[in-house]
Amino acid sequence: QTCALPICIMEKDYRGNNAYLILTESEVSMGEIESNIYESVDKILSRRKVRPKVFFVIFTCVIFLAGVDQEVVIQELTKRHPDVTFQV
Repeated sequence: QTCALPICIMEKDYRGNNAYLILTESEVSMGEIESNIYESVDKILSRRKVRPKVFFVIFTCVIFLAGVDQEVVIQELTKRHPDVTFQV
């Protein structure tokens, strides 16, 4: 079963394109949140012909309850993609 509440990664460009990551309950309970975020952002950015200057990551309250540190996630994304500014 898919749980729509835990996390949403959204990419929006000037044309209104969006991308979302929805995790299953087992992915949340098994601690796979961060790795799924990194993998999803990598895929989104690799598909783009022109890389965005800013990438917004939206965390929901369920993510905080699962113990995900948004600052650590943003730091790792910045290491992986230094040419993109990540915002929460």
